[in-house]
Amino acid sequence: ETSRGSGCLNPSTPRKEPDMGERWTRRELCRALAVNGLTGSRLVLAAAFPFVPTEWRLAVALLAGFTDLIDGALGRALGVTSTFGQILDPIADKCFVLSVLMTLLLDRAIPPWELGLVAFRDFAVLFGCFVVLARDGWERLTRLPPTWLGKLTTAGQFAYLAWVLAIPGTPAPRGLVLPVIGVSIIAGLDYLARQMR
Repeated sequence: ETSRGSGCLNPSTPRKEPDMGERWTRRELCRALAVNGLTGSRLVLAAAFPFVPTEWRLAVALLAGFTDLIDGALGRALGVTSTFGQILDPIADKCFVLSVLMTLLLDRAIPPWELGLVAFRDFAVLFGCFVVLARDGWERLTRLPPTWLGKLTTAGQFAYLAWVLAIPGTPAPRGLVLPVIGVSIIAGLDYLARQMR
């Protein structure tokens, strides 16, 4: 859940968020492609992760986390926001996290209950999105601002995944798992409460 996105502007020149009908200059389009390319790379990594050799998995997870940091920083530096970017970023985050969790589950590296609780926020968001799409249409999904709970959950999930991937066969410590689960559940319930209003 994040407010960054694509679109390319001079940081010193405030500008409203571009809509689908607005024309961009070539330079703006290039900047938009750069920001969204970084974000979209997590979708590619998510699709590739189940086939990555075990010894490379941690590096792939760290790369995904790095793109999550750098696309936001780049977007802010360029003063960019767009509806497309706002939608793409959380989708990319959730696809990558779920891909890694499902791969670890199939490898029996984590128990099913741990996957369900760590990813509770993501399942709640998917459920909420289906309900809102059926009830209010696509545009309603873009009206909820990002929350610190959502960002904290994503950071915690990446930390959890890094631990499991860095030390295969060693369960993540309770001091890491329990806070991540707690924040994930709270963030998921908060998202559902806000979407169902």
